[in-house]
Amino acid sequence: MAKPSTLIDIGIILLVVALLFGRTLTSYFLADDFGEVHYIHRIFNGQPGLLLSNFTGNYMQIPGMSVYRPFLLLSLLFDYIIWKGSAFGYYASNIFYYAGDCILLYFIVKRLAPSPESLANRLTAFFSSLFFALSALHCESVSWVVGRVDTACGFFYLLSILCILKSLTGDRKTLTISAIALFISALFIKEMAIGIPVVAFLIGLFYLKEDGNNFDLKRKFKGAFTFSLPYLAATCVYFLLRYLTLGTLVGGYVAGFGASQEQNLLARWLDVDTMRRIAYPLVNGHFAGAAQIANVLTIFYVATTTLFAVRLFSGQIPFRFTAFLIGWSLTTLVPIYKLWGLGYHLEGARFLFFFTMPLSCILASMLFQSKEKEIKSTYYSGPRLVAWVVAILFAGISAYICQKTNLIWIHAGKQVKAVNAQSIKILNEQANNQTVFLGIPKESEGTHMLLNGDTFRTMLNPPFNNKEVKSTFSTFEPIMYSPTPEIDTNRLQKLVSNGASFYVWSDATHFVPVKFISAQSSSSPSSKQFEPEELQRQGSEITINNQSINPLTTDFLTINLEAQEPADGAYVGVSWGSPNFPLKKDMTAEPMLKVKLKSDKTNSQKLIHIPLSRDWRWFRDGEVNNFNIVLPAAQKLKLHSVEISDQAKISPTIDLTQLTCSENGVYPLKATETNLAADAGQIPGATGLLIEITKPNFFFENFRESNGEDAVGSRFPVKNTKTDFRLKRILFRGKGYYQVRVRAVNDRGETVGEPSCRLSLQVE
Repeated sequence: MAKPSTLIDIGIILLVVALLFGRTLTSYFLADDFGEVHYIHRIFNGQPGLLLSNFTGNYMQIPGMSVYRPFLLLSLLFDYIIWKGSAFGYYASNIFYYAGDCILLYFIVKRLAPSPESLANRLTAFFSSLFFALSALHCESVSWVVGRVDTACGFFYLLSILCILKSLTGDRKTLTISAIALFISALFIKEMAIGIPVVAFLIGLFYLKEDGNNFDLKRKFKGAFTFSLPYLAATCVYFLLRYLTLGTLVGGYVAGFGASQEQNLLARWLDVDTMRRIAYPLVNGHFAGAAQIANVLTIFYVATTTLFAVRLFSGQIPFRFTAFLIGWSLTTLVPIYKLWGLGYHLEGARFLFFFTMPLSCILASMLFQSKEKEIKSTYYSGPRLVAWVVAILFAGISAYICQKTNLIWIHAGKQVKAVNAQSIKILNEQANNQTVFLGIPKESEGTHMLLNGDTFRTMLNPPFNNKEVKSTFSTFEPIMYSPTPEIDTNRLQKLVSNGASFYVWSDATHFVPVKFISAQSSSSPSSKQFEPEELQRQGSEITINNQSINPLTTDFLTINLEAQEPADGAYVGVSWGSPNFPLKKDMTAEPMLKVKLKSDKTNSQKLIHIPLSRDWRWFRDGEVNNFNIVLPAAQKLKLHSVEISDQAKISPTIDLTQLTCSENGVYPLKATETNLAADAGQIPGATGLLIEITKPNFFFENFRESNGEDAVGSRFPVKNTKTDFRLKRILFRGKGYYQVRVRAVNDRGETVGEPSCRLSLQVE
């Protein structure tokens, strides 16, 4: 039976988890949740073979990933049997796993610390678990259904570590077998558990009792290796299974996603802002009085470091416990070497879930942990009293931060639920008319909402709604994921000409109908240079007001300027407003579109083309009234002109004339070839074309730093400015998703103007 003190500790931890994440039960599905729950729905509705496919191959056959996670699917499958399309039960399971993680961490620390029955050890275990439970970095893992990949894996991972620790003094054979089974179970949920063999080695190194009285480092290492050998053997079996099923030993994100993660890898690890956001996990712009909250956290870190230093100099720091925590931390960082980083809105916090386990223990041990024989003198009792106050202060501010952060995820879920209801209502009212949805929310303050057009389509069908949607609709969402994808302007123009009904999403008013005046009947000019009196300049910003621009007739904003010695990362930014979506008065907000200045020391004059019509927000109203332009930072800046124009004068127009795209704008290439029509005849200086095709499952928008160059798999020059290029299947490197774009080039092969829109194809 557990001691009353242990039961009290566990009860407090469970209460904290319930209070912090109880409201998550009222949330809704988000992003990948739809695809994964619908996948299970297919298993129970005529496709049972999909279940076996996850034991013999890639998880859900997702093209952008190479992972082996059959037990993750099983956890969702068990929820589906009970809850079907109700998010409540799935989130209840998430909270259960998370509460289990917190409790298991408590028992692990009690076994790791030097004196299991001491007050210092109990306090270390309790506050390790409490700090872990209160971390705002965990909201993504708890309040997103498929975020359970971390909480569920963590549950079996920590249970395995607990069995390893118990095997030091208990039935080693039985507990080792149990630990290995739990280790493999964790790996079958997520690969993050791969550090268990190293953790077992560290446990053997620091906690395995030696035979004899003499210390022998070589014997110590040999004993630790022997102790961890069963887990190393299990790892080898796992990698063999992984290779047989996936054809690779590593995996993770692959193709374009994997390649994009490798960009700026060293810079991300050296970025001190990531460490700052781990220490101060405040979603950017979400917390009133963020500076005061940060000051409280700073007081905690200073006090904790001071208390640790006092105990360090008094010889009260337990070496093996501290060394184990440091080693454990490293085992949680190595698997995420490609994923390291944390955004302004705590994007990617889920990747740090395992790292926060030893991190929470380190913070608590710095406050409370001592050697086997506790010092009873006032010299030590004074710091302990201060540690109590500091720990409670940190717990209180962490609870506030976590609760506020979790509300963002709950709000995102409710927004997605509203998108679902509104979309179904509109489609039922529209009957058989073509409907176009613009601005489907993809993220909000770091939360995932609806990743792409496939996610949106899946959401509208069972098990999330009673029956399948029969009405035709179109979206301009990306194939996989991109916060602001570039849209195909020609396709949008065609939908307007065909009389489609357009709706744009607004968080405040939900779907709002948009009425366009067709380009043919519009009186708005397709090209206009603004006069000096129309440019209201204040510092580095220009405002243009009282316009009536038809977005269907205008594609680019072109700015001609001279910038001498521009600052690193200098850019031109632009935002715009309309009757239903007025320009925000907060000029500190980020511009809607940014274009970086190209480095050219020989020529300070810049001609900057900003592709307005490739952003869906350009079309969220029937007209555009005003602009706000942010000029680049430079030693000397001279503005020559500002004008708007259609795309024909700046980028090639392209179309796949023999194919019909899906509702998401993807063209299926089933035949042996198709025609790509491209025209750059109106672009000044153009004498030819360059057709670019991506590598399979690479997307231009994933490589914005290089303007999509790193995604290109093949190029085909054309000597004329107009062509009907034969896109043959042989030009594509196997099945998968591809994108095609065209550049206009001059007689020296240099790019003229801007690349065309991207067309997305699926080669089957």
